This record gives sequence, C-alpha cells and structure tokens, in this order.
Amino acid sequence: KLLIIADSEKIIWVWPVRMSEQARITDVTRKILQLKIEKEE
Repeated sequence: KLLIIADSEKIIWVWPVRMSEQARITDVTRKILQLKIEKEE
C-alpha cells in the first residue's frame, strides 16, 4: 500500500517510497508539518 501526500499543485511524498526534494527540511525551512502514520491491524 502507498500513501500519497500532495498539495494543490504537486505530489510531495509517496510513503514509504520517496519524498519530493522540494519538501525536504533545510536551513531555510520555516514551517514543518509532522504526520504520524500507523499501520492498521
């Protein structure tokens, strides 16, 4: 299973495969959204 996270213009992250380079945390990052993903039992 894949979880696809996107904004209004582009895919940001395909979990657990890959994160967009544009969404990575850098020295100039001002805001961070933390997501907790839990596996269903």
